[in-house]
Amino acid sequence: MKARVLVAAAGVPFLLLILAWAPVWGAAVLVAAMCAVGAYELMHAVLREKRDWLLLFLPGLTAAALVVRMELRRVPWPLWFAFLLALFCYSILCYGGEHPVSFGDLTAALFSGIVFPLMLSCLLRLRLLQFGIVWVFVPLAIAFGSDTFALFAGMLFGKHKLAPHVSPKKTVEGGVGGLVGGVIGLLLLKWITELLFGQPLLSYTA
Repeated sequence: MKARVLVAAAGVPFLLLILAWAPVWGAAVLVAAMCAVGAYELMHAVLREKRDWLLLFLPGLTAAALVVRMELRRVPWPLWFAFLLALFCYSILCYGGEHPVSFGDLTAALFSGIVFPLMLSCLLRLRLLQFGIVWVFVPLAIAFGSDTFALFAGMLFGKHKLAPHVSPKKTVEGGVGGLVGGVIGLLLLKWITELLFGQPLLSYTA
């Protein structure tokens, strides 16, 4: 608990500062780093052979490069093709050896190397919209509010397990708290932006 609070206290302000006030290229560097770290964490968690350096690091490097390439308005297809070709050739070379590449490892590599940058690059697309800085904070406000309320609701009221085989500590009460927290986070962001800009930027218009 203490470690999570310390990380949030140090990392969240830095994250918000870069996303909100840095140039678009600065936000792109941050998103690329997030993709690389996320891809590494996923591969480290699922890889059967932790010393498989290519599968451990290649998806993260590819994900970061894809974000940078998309920020430069360049077509990502050549990089995707090179990544797929490298995985295919590596799987062929390892086939029948002491440590063959499993289907699960390949699936995780494809997900972390391609899907991660496609998801997180949406933050850069939001920055390019009118009042893009505000729109960047929408998913963050929902996520932070949901995580915070889910954590404390689970700690204070959690009694009924939500999915014990998937995540033993998750509870139904924590899940409900997460839903409420996401709504509260978005409402707070709406209130703050209305105070700062003098107009309801997040209101729905048909």
